[in-house]
Amino acid sequence: MNDNTLINHMADLFDFAIATHKIRPFILVVSDQKTTYDGSFYSNSGVFGNWEDFTAYDLVEYMDNNFRTIAKKESRGITGHSMGGTGALKIAMHHPEIFSSVYALSPGALAIVREYGPNSDTYKEFASVKTQEELNKTYFGKVIVAFGKSWSPNPDNPPFYCDVPFEYKNEEMEVNTDVLEKWYKNMPVYMIEDNLEKLKAIKFDWGRNAGDRFTIQCKMFSQRLENVGITHFAEEYIGTHVNNIYTKDGRIPNQMLPFFDFYLEFNE
Repeated sequence: MNDNTLINHMADLFDFAIATHKIRPFILVVSDQKTTYDGSFYSNSGVFGNWEDFTAYDLVEYMDNNFRTIAKKESRGITGHSMGGTGALKIAMHHPEIFSSVYALSPGALAIVREYGPNSDTYKEFASVKTQEELNKTYFGKVIVAFGKSWSPNPDNPPFYCDVPFEYKNEEMEVNTDVLEKWYKNMPVYMIEDNLEKLKAIKFDWGRNAGDRFTIQCKMFSQRLENVGITHFAEEYIGTHVNNIYTKDGRIPNQMLPFFDFYLEFNE
């Protein structure tokens, strides 16, 4: 959905959750972070924009300076759906001094699995793409470019000005391990670190029928968190990647918003 549609949906669901006493009133911020390449994954690329810094520092500072916020981490949470869910997890992991709680709705790009990995047809298809027009006709090709521009930008590598970890040359696939390491550093499954213990609450969910790349990586992330003793909530529900979320009986008013109502502090 486009930005205006998303804002209208969220406003309606927010009002519904308050009116039905699922939550107390609080400030919900929906920021426009659309890019020319369909998404920054809320990362600092150094070339295409420092989107993580914008979210964690600039946006928070603006809200605290212009609205009646409670300007402390215990009263701030971060959330998002799909790419936004991944961004929310990563920013919370990097900035527990700013956000105390995180809820990721059906997060994507947590790990290199299925269509993101070398045993798919994604990179072979991408190798044949030479122009933006051709790229626009693909789905996973555009995702791979968004990964590359976010995590491994390269101004000297036209036409898309980024590097990817798996490349086809003379019909043979080659692995660029340096680029692969850059991608690992931006995917939550490979980012398990001490900062997670500083967060008050962590939750993420996914639809059972969202597709293997979502179900596999969400379970991988939950297992890694469990292995290192990080308390969290991980929930599979009956649904796809997009349904049962933005509706009055869906995840946002019945799970996500009440989660923050419970874990955030509402007092100065």
